[in-house]
Amino acid sequence: MSINSAVRHINEIRLLQALQKKGPLSRADIGRELDVMRSTAGNLVATLTADGLIRGHTPTQVDDNVRIAGRPGTLIELNPDHIWFLGADIGVGYVQLVAIDLQGRTRLSRRLTLATPQTPTAVVTAIVALVEEVRAIAPEGGLGQLCVSVPGLIDSSGTVRRAPLLGWQNVPLLSSLRDALPDFDIVGENDANAFAIAAANVIQGAESEVLVFLWLDAGVGGAVSINGKMLRGVHGFAGEFGHIGLQDNSSDTPLEGSVETVLGLDAILRASGCMDIAGFLGALDQSDPTAGQIAADWAKAMGRLLATLANIFDPSKFVFGGQVAPLVEKTTLTIEATLRGSLYDPDLVPAFHIATAGNEGAARGCAMLLNNAYLQVDENRVFGGQVALTS
Repeated sequence: MSINSAVRHINEIRLLQALQKKGPLSRADIGRELDVMRSTAGNLVATLTADGLIRGHTPTQVDDNVRIAGRPGTLIELNPDHIWFLGADIGVGYVQLVAIDLQGRTRLSRRLTLATPQTPTAVVTAIVALVEEVRAIAPEGGLGQLCVSVPGLIDSSGTVRRAPLLGWQNVPLLSSLRDALPDFDIVGENDANAFAIAAANVIQGAESEVLVFLWLDAGVGGAVSINGKMLRGVHGFAGEFGHIGLQDNSSDTPLEGSVETVLGLDAILRASGCMDIAGFLGALDQSDPTAGQIAADWAKAMGRLLATLANIFDPSKFVFGGQVAPLVEKTTLTIEATLRGSLYDPDLVPAFHIATAGNEGAARGCAMLLNNAYLQVDENRVFGGQVALTS
């Protein structure tokens, strides 16, 4: 590939990234943003418009950050229907699917409840049904990428090596999905990593911070982001805080006495006798003494875990998500007191952030992983073969 072609491709990606981050821009704005001449900006706009990746946008008085003086001009924006990205999260008793467009907006969110224990076949069938629902409303030719998250370890081949909450071990999940959806490119991800991707996207300054994420659901998952990049580890399994074991246990179930069995949803429900987290939080709000004691013990255990993680990673923020995350807000003082008492420097307590993605956080994170990858410089195209930018 020639140097001119490589530079052009890089500038095309920079333009797409700018439009995704800042929204509609004028041609003059584009020139300033990319630090290129107006003619170069015009050529980039013409090419990407012809490829269907961007389109004209006429601003209105209700557009954010747009000041209209006189007759409004035509801005440039991403074409949201050029391609949609699908994220599916496999949880205990459900499959959640989210579809987002090129602008990152949610176009569909659906959840199917499954009988437990759920088999791999039932999960694949559910995901295919949800994908077909999206296919019926998506723009023609605008689908083709799917990311699936699981509450466990999934390797680079797409095999779920271990997912104790599902009762799965060495399940070739992505192979089965690829057979069922042969026209899709399909990748896998851990659910906590997927949640972290979604949460980091809305945290101001995440690209220059050290963030530790905790996905508090049926189990406890974790992830670490350093200056906007996920810490993956040698095998891609970094961040599995929930599986830190305190006792010897060789079974495939969650380790008794591990973080997951102390801080996960099941532990709270077993101790309280409540049917769901909403019932427990309601009892806590009503000053139920049993719920209060359970919450206090939980908060102290959480504080000790956070202290350990803080001493290892020295993060600027802890970011919480999942069904149990609201309990963090209700017990913050106890958590912080325990955390402070176990830190090497009690004055360096990381901030707490409760993510707002809700129960669809992991599925949305999967879709965003694909979206982000699509708008990255293609190194094969720059340094090697020709790879088309368009879908």
